[in-house]
Amino acid sequence: SVVCRSSVPWKSTSPPTVARLRRRAPRRMSACAARGAPVGGDEVKRYRPCAGALVFDAATGRLLVGERNDRPGQWQCAQGGIDGDEAPAAAAARELYEEMGLRAPAVEQLATLGETTRYDVGFGWLKEAGFAGQEMHWTLFVYRGDADDVGASVDLSGLGGEKPEFTAVRWTTFEDLLPTMTGFKQGVYERLAVIAKPAMDEARQVAARA
Repeated sequence: SVVCRSSVPWKSTSPPTVARLRRRAPRRMSACAARGAPVGGDEVKRYRPCAGALVFDAATGRLLVGERNDRPGQWQCAQGGIDGDEAPAAAAARELYEEMGLRAPAVEQLATLGETTRYDVGFGWLKEAGFAGQEMHWTLFVYRGDADDVGASVDLSGLGGEKPEFTAVRWTTFEDLLPTMTGFKQGVYERLAVIAKPAMDEARQVAARA
């Protein structure tokens, strides 16, 4: 697998391995975030709307994930809160650029999944803000650069005024990613592997015919 590692400028390499809760506060409490997503029952739960960017290589089906800056050894896809009336796809593209420095033509937006996935946290600033966790809205991106030289496209320095989120990136599979993730996100990625499969398979078929 390919790894690009950074210690804040960026670039270098290191062996592979996923995820951690972002600790930075949301940019603002948007109307979308304030509304959250209630869940039935005696206690109403609210989930912060969050955009996730799933980048994959159409030739191999591998995913591009980053190693969390604040928790070495844990890896995940780029993600972040949805601002105001921002569309999930636009939020995913923004987060992907801020956290990994990726945008067109290095990546091409493929599809936004209709199904969302949730995870509960139960601690930290999300709990203090009244959220049970986050509701993930996923957008798929195809990597169009040289997968064996992903470091040529990636910038982990933190763009758009944001702090660096990742120290390294690597290509992996859902199967290899899941066992190394923090527990409360594993279910999200297990479901993501299922709902993203049709679009990823179709992209791989197109790539195979090209």
